[in-house]
Amino acid sequence: MRLRNCPAWIKDLCIYSSALCAFTFVAAHFSNVYGRGGSQPAIKRTSEEANILRKAFSIKAHQPAVIEFMDFQCPPCRASWPRVKKFLEEHPDVVYRNANFPLSMHRYAFDAAVASLIADAHGLHDQVFEDLFTGKTDLDPKSLNSYLALHHLPPILGSGTDDTYRGAVRASRELGERLHISGTPTLLVLSKSGVLTEVRSINALEDYIR
Repeated sequence: MRLRNCPAWIKDLCIYSSALCAFTFVAAHFSNVYGRGGSQPAIKRTSEEANILRKAFSIKAHQPAVIEFMDFQCPPCRASWPRVKKFLEEHPDVVYRNANFPLSMHRYAFDAAVASLIADAHGLHDQVFEDLFTGKTDLDPKSLNSYLALHHLPPILGSGTDDTYRGAVRASRELGERLHISGTPTLLVLSKSGVLTEVRSINALEDYIR
């Protein structure tokens, strides 16, 4: 629709409608992630997909795990992380693997994922992951490089191995696409018996981990 020659009230109505649609989408996603959408059915994945994830993330046989495809700029990812973290603290035998899945709509998500891999390569994954995920630093390239420098880490560009890190982020994204991941956060639960389930609620983690 062309708005150039429309009355002001029509333009305002269109803007309001677009904002309302966006809010409704995000609210629905939040509801599912937080467990208030608990009626959403879990999806059982194939044994082949389970084996792909075990190999990709070096998860041992009979090791229960939570694999989260996430995006550092994803509001539902950030909001749900405290509950995922609490679950992991209550279940120390469960391993957690974050799979970078930067969405194209998020301008800085890819560079943030690169920064997390740089930290991981230097033994600082947990601290940097937490800081990036909880907003303790901005995610634009200048802020990321300043943050990395504070921890004596190389910048996201010009580190000499940045192509390797960027390739790893792209590979993680391609893995998600191979598994038909389309949004974040996507939580996959790998039970001790090897059953892989995509859960739609954090409350459901307990139901499918054993």
